[in-house]
Amino acid sequence: MLTFAPAFRTLLLKRIRGLTDAQLTAYEALVALRHELIQLKARDPQNAERLQKQIDQAGNRAYDQIKNYKDQFEALHELWVARQGFALQQSNYFQLPLNLDWKRAFINWSKLVCYGKTWLNYRLVQVKTGATLLQARTRKSPPKKKPNDPKPPDEKHEG
Repeated sequence: MLTFAPAFRTLLLKRIRGLTDAQLTAYEALVALRHELIQLKARDPQNAERLQKQIDQAGNRAYDQIKNYKDQFEALHELWVARQGFALQQSNYFQLPLNLDWKRAFINWSKLVCYGKTWLNYRLVQVKTGATLLQARTRKSPPKKKPNDPKPPDEKHEG
């Protein structure tokens, strides 16, 4: 089964109000089922139409698990990917060699440029996703619905 990285899962549960562990587990299970069905469809083209319906159903049910948190989920995922890329790039830190021949100087300069590009990308993603995450952080959690609550009547506006 496909699962989220434990740190990413913790980040999702911590930053998205109202999202539960059960919803994430159900989402992961449905996405894994969808991928299995896609592979089965590729191996068994005779049942492609029936399998496509099951693939669509699994995808819709997975989407239903996170549809209320879609914007925050996507923003956190984008930020997570940028943060991981930045962390990986930091391991290739810039060093000046004692003897500066042109090959080593070029390699070190290119490492510095790559580091700068990764850092800049991470900061741009932070700015781009910041508004969505701030809005989600300041929003109140939706009230929990009771199973027997009637639906509110639709208001019609006269124009």
